[in-house]
Amino acid sequence: YTRVDIFVLKSFSFVEEIGYYDLVNRVFALLIVPFAIFGQVKAPNVARHRGRSNKEFLMDFKNTLVYVFITGLIIAILLYFILPIFIQHLLPQFYTDRMKLILIILLGVVPLKLCGVVSTIGFITPSGFARITMYVTFIFGLANIAMDYLFIYYFGFVGVFWATLLCHNLAIIVQLSIFMKKLRNV
Repeated sequence: YTRVDIFVLKSFSFVEEIGYYDLVNRVFALLIVPFAIFGQVKAPNVARHRGRSNKEFLMDFKNTLVYVFITGLIIAILLYFILPIFIQHLLPQFYTDRMKLILIILLGVVPLKLCGVVSTIGFITPSGFARITMYVTFIFGLANIAMDYLFIYYFGFVGVFWATLLCHNLAIIVQLSIFMKKLRNV
């Protein structure tokens, strides 16, 4: 979603906001690394134990998601307090009201983003359902583009971030719902 959002912001000449978005996105990229590793560590066990009962597998999946979601909430809350201080002291030129607004909106992506990373890498792909991720990402990617233009018209530059928050979180919820439904039907 990020690259497309940057193109949309550029097409409306919101160059300064692109810098803010990129800074927040880089912090989030670093944040995702431990959760991607956790998913990679989980994946071989998921693939090996995929043959166990779906009830056990589904319970493990749900427990992992709850753990990751709660961790994501805690991280988002901590980032809400810590990141502005970090930016204010180390990158004072970026410490603006616009940056703070962008950060607050995008922190809403963190808990489900982490769930999406762990579930995709650790459960969905090793279970043989990678196609779910492909279709959901494609559909919500197109929806994000449409909503970027619509929301930027109504809300200004901040519309791109609201569209990203909405589309990204909905995509993960839909992906997880489809995967759980597939597990129940197998």
